[in-house]
Amino acid sequence: MRIREGEDEVEMKVHEGKGTEERRAAPERTRSVSLQRSAVSRAEASERFFIWRLAAITAVAVAIGWLGINKVSRRCAGVRTAYELARNHDTLRGQVELNRRYEAKLAGMKDVNRLREEALESYRMRTPRRRDLREVKR
Repeated sequence: MRIREGEDEVEMKVHEGKGTEERRAAPERTRSVSLQRSAVSRAEASERFFIWRLAAITAVAVAIGWLGINKVSRRCAGVRTAYELARNHDTLRGQVELNRRYEAKLAGMKDVNRLREEALESYRMRTPRRRDLREVKR
């Protein structure tokens, strides 16, 4: 039985009962041409495989680099947030202290005896007597 595969002729023998095949190449001339073609195709396949392998290695390196940069940026953002939180906490502490001082000052200003003393000392004001009061009628 002769079979044509591409440009090469191959002769096949089928052993009866065994179900195995045996292949023999046809003439030597076609064999050398097929070997040359297979060597070229193997080289091209090897070159394609190298390019794919190089692309895969580059993709893996880029992915690992991106993950590293992402992790560092998240950590930096966390540190930045912590510093901002500390600044806000210090500002809050200062504002609370200022509020306490103003509340104390306001409480002192509401003290009747202290107001009376300050008015007398600073502005020479006195408490009006009964005769100083005048009633206005319409």
